[in-house]
Amino acid sequence: MSSYQRLYDAFLICSLDASVGLEENHLMRDYNSKCTPLHQYYKSNVLACFPGNSVTSLNKEAVNMMCMPHGVQLATAKRVPPPSFHSFIVTREDGSKIYGSAATFFELVTDQAVLAALVALQSIHVAELSNSIVHPTQSSDAVTKSLPRHLKLGTKLTQSEISKGYLDPSKDKLLVSKCLVLTSELPIVYASKRILFDLIAYVSSNEKMPFSIESVIYNFLYRIPLPLPGQTVAFRTCKEEPVIVTRPGEYELPLLDYSLKEFFLVMPTEKIVLLLSCVLLEQQILLQSTDCQKLILVSECVTSLLAPFSWPHVYVPVLPASMDHFLDAPVPFVMGLVMTTAEKPQINQSNLCIVDLNTGRFDVPEDVPPFPNSADLVEDLLGICRQYGVGISSNPSSTESGSSSAAASQVRQISWGSDSGISGDESSASRQNVSEVLQNSEAFQTVSELARKAGVPVSLSEIEQGLRLAHFNYSRTRKSVGNAQLDKYIDDMHFNNEIRESILNRFAVIFGAYENFVVQTNQDKETWLNSRESSHNFDKTAFLSDQPRQHLPFLSRFIESQMFTTFIDQKILQGFGEHHSLVQLFDQRVQKYKCHHRDSVVRMTTYDLQSAVKDSEKSLEKRIATIDLIVPQITEVLSEDALRDSLAAGKLENIVGISFPQLNGKILNKEPHRKRKSGGRRRAACTMEEGSKSETVSFSRSEAVEVPNEFQLQQPSAANWNFVQQLLKEVKVKTTRMLVAKLGAEAADLGHADVSLVGVEENTMIASLCDLIERIWSHGLQVKQGKSSLWSHLLHYQDLYGYEDEPKALNPNSLSPAVAWFALRRRLEYMSTNDVSPGSKTSGRVSSTPASPTHTLNRKHISRSRNVYRSEGPSPLNKSNNGSLCHSPTRYSRKSSPERGGMQPLPDTLAYDIRNIRNMADIKSQIGYARAFVRLCLEKKVLSCHIQSLFSETNLIGDLYKRHAFLRSDDEREQFLYHLLSLNTVEYYCFTHAFTNTVISYRILIVPSRKFNASTTSANVWIRLSGTLGVSTELAVPKGQLEFLFKHKNLGLLTTITIGHDNSGLTPRWLVDYMVARNELTGHTYRFQCGRWLGVGVDDDSLERLLVAERIDSYSKEESCQDSHTRSRSSSLGPRGSGSTTNLMNSSFSGSLPRWPEGQKNRTSIAEIQDSLGHSVNSIVKYYCKHEPDGICPSAFTPLLCGDQGLVHSLEQIFSFGIKSPRFFGRKLYIWDYLVKFREHYLSRLNSAIASTPSGSRLALIDMIGKIEANGIALGKDGKFQVFVCLAFRENQLCNFIKTLSSSSVTVTLYEESSFLRDKRLLSYLSTILGPLCELKVILEPSLFRGLSE
Repeated sequence: MSSYQRLYDAFLICSLDASVGLEENHLMRDYNSKCTPLHQYYKSNVLACFPGNSVTSLNKEAVNMMCMPHGVQLATAKRVPPPSFHSFIVTREDGSKIYGSAATFFELVTDQAVLAALVALQSIHVAELSNSIVHPTQSSDAVTKSLPRHLKLGTKLTQSEISKGYLDPSKDKLLVSKCLVLTSELPIVYASKRILFDLIAYVSSNEKMPFSIESVIYNFLYRIPLPLPGQTVAFRTCKEEPVIVTRPGEYELPLLDYSLKEFFLVMPTEKIVLLLSCVLLEQQILLQSTDCQKLILVSECVTSLLAPFSWPHVYVPVLPASMDHFLDAPVPFVMGLVMTTAEKPQINQSNLCIVDLNTGRFDVPEDVPPFPNSADLVEDLLGICRQYGVGISSNPSSTESGSSSAAASQVRQISWGSDSGISGDESSASRQNVSEVLQNSEAFQTVSELARKAGVPVSLSEIEQGLRLAHFNYSRTRKSVGNAQLDKYIDDMHFNNEIRESILNRFAVIFGAYENFVVQTNQDKETWLNSRESSHNFDKTAFLSDQPRQHLPFLSRFIESQMFTTFIDQKILQGFGEHHSLVQLFDQRVQKYKCHHRDSVVRMTTYDLQSAVKDSEKSLEKRIATIDLIVPQITEVLSEDALRDSLAAGKLENIVGISFPQLNGKILNKEPHRKRKSGGRRRAACTMEEGSKSETVSFSRSEAVEVPNEFQLQQPSAANWNFVQQLLKEVKVKTTRMLVAKLGAEAADLGHADVSLVGVEENTMIASLCDLIERIWSHGLQVKQGKSSLWSHLLHYQDLYGYEDEPKALNPNSLSPAVAWFALRRRLEYMSTNDVSPGSKTSGRVSSTPASPTHTLNRKHISRSRNVYRSEGPSPLNKSNNGSLCHSPTRYSRKSSPERGGMQPLPDTLAYDIRNIRNMADIKSQIGYARAFVRLCLEKKVLSCHIQSLFSETNLIGDLYKRHAFLRSDDEREQFLYHLLSLNTVEYYCFTHAFTNTVISYRILIVPSRKFNASTTSANVWIRLSGTLGVSTELAVPKGQLEFLFKHKNLGLLTTITIGHDNSGLTPRWLVDYMVARNELTGHTYRFQCGRWLGVGVDDDSLERLLVAERIDSYSKEESCQDSHTRSRSSSLGPRGSGSTTNLMNSSFSGSLPRWPEGQKNRTSIAEIQDSLGHSVNSIVKYYCKHEPDGICPSAFTPLLCGDQGLVHSLEQIFSFGIKSPRFFGRKLYIWDYLVKFREHYLSRLNSAIASTPSGSRLALIDMIGKIEANGIALGKDGKFQVFVCLAFRENQLCNFIKTLSSSSVTVTLYEESSFLRDKRLLSYLSTILGPLCELKVILEPSLFRGLSE
């Protein structure tokens, strides 16, 4: 049995020490220098502490500073401030906390030395004022207009100036602040406030006191026990007010004795959710207020909403203004700064989250992402507030707080006894608003008229009354205990419970599957503790891949926080036998939530607040209704003589203030001796408790008996059959939804328009499919191995087939006995069939002896698996650094291969993909591996094929699963594969977009021209690959190699590749036909058409070219033998199809602009050019309008601008049409020469003062051409024109630039009148068709500008 623990550890008294006198508070020196001596703060001291032995465990200086943050205050009898209350927290060196409650009141100063010291200070202060040494700030809190005559003499100030803030001892009384403090191990606020306020009222009462003050203090200090978890203690204060102290049980939220109602009155709900997000992301939180109770109220309430997480950093809810230098700490913190005035303090740091509780100012750092589904959370919280009648206000300065005056508290005071639940002013305003709305409503007039015709009169008063009754019906149904304050406290506890449960269950929905991503350790506890800083305890990559995309900004930062890391560490420590209540609470809540909603084992998608609150409300009501201990009433502890002296001392003349008597320390320091008694705790309401127990038993029995008859008659096989059919039905529904979401508007034509997909995101649906597949593989297991049944099955399959030339040794620890025997049998069959033995010299060779028909299938699978590792060389995934090159064993060059080289096709076996997934270094859990596998198979369109390979191993499935399992139901498996096969009709990039940090191997193939002296180069070649997720560095191409591998962090879907060289050596010129790039993990293959020269003095003098990606299905040696010129762009444009911009990677693009030979410039008609331009502009606008609400990927515009049917190509046709003569250009026709000529002509006119001051668009055009010409040295003329078009498009200047060029004399000289730049009709067409592009605000990928984006 544990030793007796008191509810309160100590009782302290803090005030001015009369033996020391008025000692200046050095921490408040700056503030005191602006005030009169009466309004200055003086040093406080701990005058008494009971019991005396608590001094060793208490930091008296810290308690003194927290209960009186500024120090002792003085006041006059003409205006006595009312008693105030605030709580505080003191943190010990070991991290434990002391919770304190302080009640401050003013008592009469009877020490003449203190009065004399104040008069002397006033004389010195007035003398300094008369000499203009100090210029005081007039305080609005003037307490007296009396001033001694000797203080008025010699002053140069007016009577009104010198009469404020001074004390005349002959006409007024002096009071000093005194603080009564209670400390406890628990944050007991309500009971402490009632005890201290009743104690002050008891002392200040003029009535005869039945007990001494020592007896009152002795009773609540020694006789009130600390309730055990799940129990409630009741007692009465010295004013006979009933008080209860209840403590939550093991599976309940931690104790919160602060009122969340007051918290929601101090701050609006939207700002509360935003503040919660900042705290969860471990921002630096600074609260400001002149009210200490407001500071700790907001601090404690917002940190209590973090459950099941806890704040692990600096936590100082009450910080005196004199210690504001602590705000410079470079760590996350929650601090409440107590301001002396309403003036805004100077804060040096700019990344703080500042909440000013006086003015309502709320400054949040710009990079704070919102909480997931924050709008829904706000609506839930507002609904609870409306249910309890809590008025929400955006003006926190007028709200009620613990230290507010009685007059001010009437502004927001809640009338808990009334039916409305709100104050009178608010109630009348609400009735007036309802009346105005109803009177002005046409619908109400119509309904009223119909009601009158039916003989049912309708009045506004009846409707208003019905609304009020319905709105506050919840608070009316709860039984009253007969005490208004206790009823209010109980109602606050219910409100607290609902608010906290609402947020806790939000966490349960988001992190309901967190346990599957926890990486359990095989080490002992001490070893794990020593290495946990460097170990990965949570599979963050796999967890984030399962979350909706709009939640990733918040979740990706939160799982990196110390708060979340501590929670995961506590979860792992539970495996070593440690107890962590918050972790157990969350696990129990998640499990209960899953059972109630029958959600999947990995992911929860539903949210129901009412079911979440129901169980916790029952526990709370049970604790309140059942009192475990009633503390006996107060008994006298003093002897008769001591009692007589104490009552005489306390019977002082109560002129003003409160005179707190001197306490008998000998009595209060003497703790009572306690005897152990069996059954010493007296139970209250035994009859009620016994009755409730019997009701509970009978209710549970009735639940156990009431079983549906149909279910009892069903056989196990029939029940299992229904379950299998349900799984198959879910597969059909999920695959259909995924197809409809991808098809979009085309789904209506296919007859699926009735499927609701509003708000459903692709990532969410794929995660749901992963959950369903996991459930299917978990059904009917013999023995569950690991957290993912699918991944365990895949590992067993790889153990059978995933070996190279030598037979792979089996790991007996990873297989069950049945599976181990099956694997060994298959291994022996393989060795006997292929004449392979571990010691044989012919190991790895296939025998020429024909195999029996029984082993034909086995040989096929095994040989295919072996060829994977023999042909591919190194694994496409490993832990190498980004951008590292790794050469293929085969060197593809003109010398080694007389034919045009081609890539070896990637293996399509299941074992190959399993091996790639296992090599992903950023995944740590089995669930993560299984999800990565499903996503990879969806992206490669092999999910159905790979699962069919698993199903083909019937012996393995028979060893792993029972007969009734889904995987052993042949018909259902076929239908399952059919539904999965339907997903191959659409494109998914779920693996590429989810695992952005995975290191991937990319294979590059360069195919030069067949022409003589054009297939090789002496220069040093480099490439740079760009994708939707990033850009690689410049990678040097190995000498003599045209095919090579390099490893880099996931680049996403490839968009462009830049190839160039340094023009070094004797024969640097090189003609490149095209390039091929392949993602060795996903198999995505891209072709980059070129057909242009690299080198100076040939073509357009380009040393680098930007090539745009064209997605192809595959690439092999046979395909490479085709003539590359058949894929180059035709010089004449035919009719363009409508095309779809939703699948940009699958269109045919040509990234380089070939020059236009003389004699072909007018080959394309005007109609064809207009059709080409209209198609390119329409594609850009269509894509922008479709994706603008959800965000546009910058790389999506690359093919629309620079592709084969892009805007750059169309504008090239515009500028090339109608040229008079090629004499200016010489032998070649390049548009860039025209632009350079325009710039030079205008600059020459500007220098000779012929031209006027250029306009804004003309100046921008000249400046852009000049910068591209000066900085794009390595770019060819076509490349410069491409950069020019992209920059003009981004800056919305295309229309203006074309108008400027058309008005130039250079254009008149070089172009015919029928050209687009001179014909008014065609020029008007260009302005009309290019006009919409000037309204688009887009961001393009940097690779388009080649370093010239500024």
